[in-house]
Amino acid sequence: EERRLDDRRALAQVNREAWVHALPSVGEAFGLVLAEALACGTPVVGANAEVVGGDRTGRLFAWEEESPAALAEALRATLDLAAAPETPGACRRHAERFSAEATTSAYERLYAAVRR
Repeated sequence: EERRLDDRRALAQVNREAWVHALPSVGEAFGLVLAEALACGTPVVGANAEVVGGDRTGRLFAWEEESPAALAEALRATLDLAAAPETPGACRRHAERFSAEATTSAYERLYAAVRR
């Protein structure tokens, strides 16, 4: 299936419909697409522990090995996770850590501490 994702609403809808969102890139600096999927309530698979979060929001894969088997196992485990009714809410709560408000506040605190 091919979809146009230029529109923010269309992208959010696709993220909500997905069972899992995976970012198998091992060189991604942050993983914004994972944070966006989490904000839509979709569990994720990736290599960035900060973004993926805990057991209720997704799975990490062993990127050091660049193992297709490790990625496949993380996807399988996350599909099981996606079936749990509490998963979308846990994903959304975790994604709040990456909101503009939360990150702005964190930077302001950091800058204030550095200025002292």
